Amino acid sequence: MAKAQSKKRKDPDTDDLPEGFEPLTSGKVAGFFILEEGNSIRGILRDTFVVKGKFGPKNVHKILITAGETRIMTADEGETDAGEGTLVGVDEVGWLKSLSDVGKGRELFIKCTGKDEPTKEFPRGVWKFKLGVVPLTKDDSDNVPF
Repeated sequence: MAKAQSKKRKDPDTDDLPEGFEPLTSGKVAGFFILEEGNSIRGILRDTFVVKGKFGPKNVHKILITAGETRIMTADEGETDAGEGTLVGVDEVGWLKSLSDVGKGRELFIKCTGKDEPTKEFPRGVWKFKLGVVPLTKDDSDNVPF
């Protein structure tokens, strides 16, 4: 039986790019926001995609960190810190469902404030968050989808 060959990813060639330009990437997230009390992320909502979750389809929001550090889970390194310029996935759970109402390109802030005690209705408890978004200004009115 033939051995499967693994494909190595080649770093983007930047030799021909003008000064000040960075290569475009596939937009793959570096890791996922860890649900733990005190963990926060501040960044720009770049995109949303749907994955098959344990309990059916769910949204994952791609957020580009603009300030500070956040704890993420990566496939290679496990738990680690991610900083400015890192693209992070945030699962849409519980109170984070309101992220679906935020337009791409908006700056937002998410802070995990802990988890409620388990109840009969929610035997695993419910994660709670503080959410904020930079308000639209009059100059942004041309970009509002309504």
